[in-house]
Amino acid sequence: MQNQKIKNIAFCICLIFILHPLLCLPLIIIEVYNKRHYALILLGCFMGLCAMLWPPTGDLYRHTMDYFDYIDKDEFELKLGQFDFILYYLSYVFANLGINFELVRFLFVFLSYMIVFFIFEDMGKTTEFITKHYRISLCIFFFSVPFCLIAFGLRYGFACSLMYLGLYYLLIKNRKIGWVYACLSIMTHYSLIVMLLLIWIVRLGINISSKRIVWFSFLSFIFLSSIFLEKIILLLPLPGFIQAAILAYVSGYWSGEHFEDHSLGFRLASILSYITIYPLVYYFLQIKEKSKLNSFLIIGICLWSVCSVSSELFVRTSLFLIFPLLLYMLSVVNMSGHLKKMQLILYFLIITFCSQLYSYRRVLGISDMYKLGYSSSASILFHTYDEEWIHKNVSFDGDPF
Repeated sequence: MQNQKIKNIAFCICLIFILHPLLCLPLIIIEVYNKRHYALILLGCFMGLCAMLWPPTGDLYRHTMDYFDYIDKDEFELKLGQFDFILYYLSYVFANLGINFELVRFLFVFLSYMIVFFIFEDMGKTTEFITKHYRISLCIFFFSVPFCLIAFGLRYGFACSLMYLGLYYLLIKNRKIGWVYACLSIMTHYSLIVMLLLIWIVRLGINISSKRIVWFSFLSFIFLSSIFLEKIILLLPLPGFIQAAILAYVSGYWSGEHFEDHSLGFRLASILSYITIYPLVYYFLQIKEKSKLNSFLIIGICLWSVCSVSSELFVRTSLFLIFPLLLYMLSVVNMSGHLKKMQLILYFLIITFCSQLYSYRRVLGISDMYKLGYSSSASILFHTYDEEWIHKNVSFDGDPF
């Protein structure tokens, strides 16, 4: 009888979601707190629908225009040395099948949330803190997903989610299936090959437990210059095109000059968008423990320090490391007596989420996001920003008018 009642409630909520997803959101949240798995799927779908209404500016503008170019092409072609092809191939397939590009955004965001929710539920079977503090743990996992990063740029944010799953399987569950997700990650965005190499080093059995090296690496914030980092990159055994791509972030426009084109409010919001990394690193350094994930994070934080010479590399590395640090805090260490620390982390994650939304306020101002207020799920799924809308609202540089 009780099971039938639960099924009836689930059916009604799913029906309401189809008719009006925003109106259904409070009901979804209630069911999520009641530990209903279907509600997590609906929550992921809701975030995917929000991504579909995100306007094509910046990187998303370029990806959208690539999609329109693929419509007239009979064959899919890759550039020489381009192995991060997943988005481009999906765009080609969708363009030739007549499927709107917005559905690619839905897939990337939806799958990212499903990956994080899967890790959350799987860890909840064995982790004391998640069992005792389910709601706060769920909020931590939800806000750890870089929604704006995925919706705006697609490739890097989704690649991070795939790498998280690979890292979880390889360093926590010790299962080789993680290599599949890690490889899919670098086929989505080449820059994650660095994290793949770090995982490979740790899996070889190289155990680094002393965190003194992390304190030493913090000197990079003060003394390391971009010129020195350029020389290090050129010495690495990486293909030339990857070195060139990384160097563009170290010494090019994205190394810090792009901040000069934005207001003080944007710069502050950009800093707050990754502020969660600082308390997490602080808590991490207080813990004495040996594990593969611990070794990975020691090397990763050293890399994070070195990347401080480039604002773009520093931000990207910061955003990536937040989730593995959360996994460490929740899985490796018994956090049952550290509720206040995790509450503080949640507050920082909420600040990060809101800051990212604020930094994209101009972009959201020209969007069709208001349609969430009255549209059904079906109408949003068929929503598209056509070329005419793009030419009227977005410049050739990808900036909103």
